[in-house]
This record gives sequence, C-alpha cells and structure tokens, in this order.
Amino acid sequence: MTLPRAVLLDLDGTLIDTEELYLEVAGELLGAHGLTLSEEARIAAIGSSMETLAALVRAAGLDVPSEVVIEDIVAGVVARLRESVPWRDGARDLLAALVAAGIRVGLVTMSYRVVVDRVLRDVGFGFFAVVVSGDEVAEGKPAPEAYVRAAGLLGVDPTDCVAVEDSQTGAASARSAGMWVIGAPFYRPLPSDAVDELWDSLVGRQADDLINRPLRDRSARMGIAP
Repeated sequence: MTLPRAVLLDLDGTLIDTEELYLEVAGELLGAHGLTLSEEARIAAIGSSMETLAALVRAAGLDVPSEVVIEDIVAGVVARLRESVPWRDGARDLLAALVAAGIRVGLVTMSYRVVVDRVLRDVGFGFFAVVVSGDEVAEGKPAPEAYVRAAGLLGVDPTDCVAVEDSQTGAASARSAGMWVIGAPFYRPLPSDAVDELWDSLVGRQADDLINRPLRDRSARMGIAP
C-alpha cells in the first residue's frame, strides 16, 4: 500500500464555496457602472488567476487599472469571509484524514494570500505544510508554476503528488506539472478526459482513496503495466 508523498489541494470551489463570491463581487463592481459580466466571462473566470478575472472585468467595459480591480475584488471577498467561510461538505474531514495518515498537504490556490489567511484562521494553520497563493507566482493556472512551486517547497517530485481540483483550469495546471489529478467538480461538470479520475463529492473520502495514484501514473508514462 503506497500513499502519495503529498496531496495538493485547490481552495476555491474545491475546499470552499467561494468561486461565486468572486463573481458576485466582480458583478457588483461592474453593476455600479451599469455593466455586467457575460456568462462566457463567468465560465472563463472559474479557477483562473486574479489577473484573468481583472482582465475579464475590464473587457466588460470597466475602465479601471487591473491592480485597482484586483484590490477591490479581494477586499470584497475578504469582507464576506469574515462573516463565514463556506466549506464544501466533507472538506474539513478530508483534511483531517490526510493529516492523520501522515500525508503532507499543500494548498495551491489563485486566491491572494490575504484571502487564504482568512480561511486558514477558520480551519487552523496546522493542516497545510505549504501554501502557494496567486500573488506568489508569475503565471497563474492553467500554467504549472503554482503546483511545481508547491512540490519544490515540500522537497518532493511533482509525480509523487496527487492534486485535487474542481475546474478544468486548475486540472490543466496540475496535470502539466506531472501530477495525478482528481477532479471534484462543484460549480460546473468536468470532462472525464480533463482529469485522471472523478469524485462526485468529498464526503466520506479518506487517505485510502488516494493510494497508488502517483505510482500508477508514473508506470503508465514509463510504459509499464501498473
């Protein structure tokens, strides 16, 4: 029985129900100027970087510098999280199960660190061995930088890691880093070919559900039967 050397988890949409918070705040920002975010833009924003969201807001007609858009959206999301952190069902139990099994857990998110810190104050800082946030990388998801950085901080090879993601953008990031990717979609369905396996929920998931994933992936890439 082989466990991954690390499990790397996305935040928004995977552990907490906040993708819609970002879209709500962006919508309010646009609405104050009589503008709206198209459905296509909303879909494109899911799992993407703050820079991408800011670009989508500006493309909708808001003539404000990107850094100002980002600052306003982040402030709005943090304000909402001060009221409550909307955890997905089963998320906190999964974190506890991974830590109890001795698996190091990393958080890899496009949320900025101020948002992440607010969430960590709710769940506790001890669950995550490393955190990589969106303002700590040059290229956001779907680029692999965030996941490669997290693996490097843990001192493990990316192929020894399992990633859990809810979006195609995030799944593409983890896959291009060389990780086994579990899809746990929430806002929108994930195509089966976007991930290595699909979960319909986090509820009831344990460390045993992550056994042998990286080894099976490495074997496949080396042309060896699992």
